[in-house]
Amino acid sequence: MNFASLYLIFEDILVKFCGESREGNFFCLRMKDAEYLLVGLLECMIRGDFNSVIGGEYRYASLNMNALRKFGSLEFRGMRSPEDFMDIETWTNILLKLKDAAQEFETPREIIEQLSMDGVQQFTRKIFGDQYSLVQCHDMEDLIMDSVRYVQNYAYVPRNKKKSRKASTSPRLQERTYGTSTATDTINFIGTPEDNVVLQPPEPPPQPDTAEQQRREDFIQQMNQQRGARLRRQND
Repeated sequence: MNFASLYLIFEDILVKFCGESREGNFFCLRMKDAEYLLVGLLECMIRGDFNSVIGGEYRYASLNMNALRKFGSLEFRGMRSPEDFMDIETWTNILLKLKDAAQEFETPREIIEQLSMDGVQQFTRKIFGDQYSLVQCHDMEDLIMDSVRYVQNYAYVPRNKKKSRKASTSPRLQERTYGTSTATDTINFIGTPEDNVVLQPPEPPPQPDTAEQQRREDFIQQMNQQRGARLRRQND
């Protein structure tokens, strides 16, 4: 979920990089083009598996998670058909930056909170490193903040964990140097279909903690206030 969350946060600027003809394209729909993916991701967070996003109705999303069922991997449909194979290598390296960064977090919630603490530009620089200039665009901050509003809808949902997980002792993102994955590496961090798709009846979700729920509501209110302020400045 961390990788999917990072991709969706940056989805608009990534699709811009892929080409103008890919924006709003019916064969690589962004989250804002088809919000139904959000419902599936919400169910994934509650159930703790990917069963809710491996139907054929998700096939034409920019991030095709239905490929998990067939191949145990993700399909990225955004990239145009380039004439230069170096463009494919560049696109792969950008995705590998997301892969490296996704492993630095425990949950999607941590990703959003880190972004809020760093600010959009600093956070984006940390994620993409030397690829930052390739994805940078003039309306980058607004596009990313709009995407964060989608992701936060499922990031703060309590997860029905099937087993306890040892707390991570890894340094935070701002204190750590990223890995050295390159386009020549095999993207095998997803695993096999059996590792990700657990076909079993869903268990009832746990009741949300009151304090945690209040924290979530306060954070969402803060994000909405910031977005409202930006929109008012644009209209002035």
